[in-house]
Amino acid sequence: MLRYAREDTHYLLYIYDLMKRNPLSSSTDPNCPASLVEQKEILAENSYLNIYGFYDVDLNGQQLAIVAGLCQWRDVIARSEDESTGYLLPYKVLIEIAKQMPVTTGKLQHLLKSRHPYIERNLGSIVGIIKHSMQNGAAFEPVAKKIVRRCLFNSHEDCERDS
Repeated sequence: MLRYAREDTHYLLYIYDLMKRNPLSSSTDPNCPASLVEQKEILAENSYLNIYGFYDVDLNGQQLAIVAGLCQWRDVIARSEDESTGYLLPYKVLIEIAKQMPVTTGKLQHLLKSRHPYIERNLGSIVGIIKHSMQNGAAFEPVAKKIVRRCLFNSHEDCERDS
């Protein structure tokens, strides 16, 4: 069984390297099979406004700044580790961290209900992002108020579409 598995996977790394170097991967033709390779979406300045579940919670400026900071951290780590942002820091956990604003590694660990290896390896960095974001929360207050006003007067779907 070991020999079969070894022989079955022997060429996978070689094929992976070929696929990464394949000039077809830069094709803009949507019918090109290489264009089906998953591309990570570009993180824009306001990408944090589009996360799932964002409009179901009422966040103040500091909490909104934490969401933005953690989204940026998550994107950087996901790209360097070639991992999904949702695996690194799921939306639900991201929102809960922003709501609770833990300012120590102990409080952050206590907040986590299940194992999140990337969060656990970066507890200090994440707490640093939280503290820094809290200091810059005033800059996010107008956006937070605008979101609350917009969501009060629109349905949930309209609120998401307007952002």
